[in-house]
Amino acid sequence: SANPAFVTLHNEFVKKIRHHIDDLDKSRRSAEKLEQRWRDSLTKLEAASDKVHEEKMRSRQWVQNQVDKHRHSVEELKCRIADLEIMLDNEKKQRNHARKLRRESEERVGRYKGMAEARLDKLKAERLEKNELAQALLEQQEINRKHRES
Repeated sequence: SANPAFVTLHNEFVKKIRHHIDDLDKSRRSAEKLEQRWRDSLTKLEAASDKVHEEKMRSRQWVQNQVDKHRHSVEELKCRIADLEIMLDNEKKQRNHARKLRRESEERVGRYKGMAEARLDKLKAERLEKNELAQALLEQQEINRKHRES
């Protein structure tokens, strides 16, 4: 089996990666909630803007001011959405990196386990060979003892 210290190190590494993935999941959910709130706000803003537009249609200057404010709000929302897309893209990159690290770690554990098993098999074969030699020596000593006695 694998080296206990290496297994412990590997388990801690896997635990850290899982914790990092959990943090990324929380971050993604938070970003999705934030994006939904922004979308809801935009819907409310558009509804309010439509209502005010109908009520205040007589005042051209007021209408022009509202259009300018709305345009500014839309630009802010576009920037926020762009920021969210960047955050989500970064999260995807981090998740992929974490998956890559976990996969590499699992591959290393497999290699080390294979090397340890091969070493164990070699040691078992050497022990068996020594036992056979010891048994042969005992038998030869017994033959020599009987030979001396006769």
